[in-house]
Amino acid sequence: MKKLTTTDDVLSLLSASTSSIALGAAIETGLLEMLAERPMSGEEISRIMNIPGKRGHYWLQLLAELGMLEKDSRGYAPSSIMRDIVSDNIRLERWKHVASDERERLAGLRNLALYLGEPGSIWKAQGLTDPQNDYGKMIEDPERARVFTRLLYNFYMGSKNEFADLIDMTGVKRMMDVGGGSGIVSILLAQKHPDLTSVVVELENVCIEGRRIVEENHLLDRITFHGANFLKDELPRGFDLVLHYDIGVFGEEMFRKLRESLNPGGRIVVVFHFSPEVYTAPTRYLGWAFLDSLKDPDFGFPTVPQLRAQLVQAGFRLLPGEHVLPEGQIVIQAQKMEE
Repeated sequence: MKKLTTTDDVLSLLSASTSSIALGAAIETGLLEMLAERPMSGEEISRIMNIPGKRGHYWLQLLAELGMLEKDSRGYAPSSIMRDIVSDNIRLERWKHVASDERERLAGLRNLALYLGEPGSIWKAQGLTDPQNDYGKMIEDPERARVFTRLLYNFYMGSKNEFADLIDMTGVKRMMDVGGGSGIVSILLAQKHPDLTSVVVELENVCIEGRRIVEENHLLDRITFHGANFLKDELPRGFDLVLHYDIGVFGEEMFRKLRESLNPGGRIVVVFHFSPEVYTAPTRYLGWAFLDSLKDPDFGFPTVPQLRAQLVQAGFRLLPGEHVLPEGQIVIQAQKMEE
């Protein structure tokens, strides 16, 4: 997020929603895909897309000024950065979801100044439906889940090696990777520890693509998927270690539930960018935290001391040796205590 340094920056940011909406429309309507096939004139684009008057021409001009399109004697075409997006179908589908999500949020955000003091959701206060997060949408949309799972796997492939090298897996034969997405961390750990098996607990729509990814890595005999909403459904049991990696859901009640999945003496490993202070969000998740606070004013991520307290209250003994990964996540480990 770029910091403001001049008054011109302030003016530009105030008018940025116009540029954002114009870009989102170019992605959602398929304009970029159409122009990737061949350059077209403003007249041809407006005719094909049924855009009246000069509106389409101004839209295209704005996109060109922003560096999203290029124009020459043949007409408009995607710029190099936009061609890069269009060239990858998985990434393009994800961009379409992002553009759609932003449009949905904007319906309530544009009146933010009038509703900041609202004690509940600012969307509901305006007669609107709360925008769903990725988790909720993947429950309903198998294709969205497929795209999101594959995209995150491609993005994170190899980048989790620091954690896989760091974590002590002594005595761990069976692991539960809760909210593990594509299974990328389980894959890396299984590749390093030949005796390890892992159960990835995820939404069933995510599990479908996750199984394909695990098969591509020739690990179907050691990594399986358990389709469930881990917040609501029963979880499997009998694990030496539960991995809670970067899923952003916390609380004593949930940790008690995860504790029941562990064998006596089993460990839980929690990895996250925790809040530095009670009223401060992790920089990485500041946008997420702000948007969620507009639905629930009390939403927040825990600090490290708060997370430790939740684990202790849930029946764990904290283990020494917290670690900070290169990307800034903090690794906290605890052991199940017998009642």
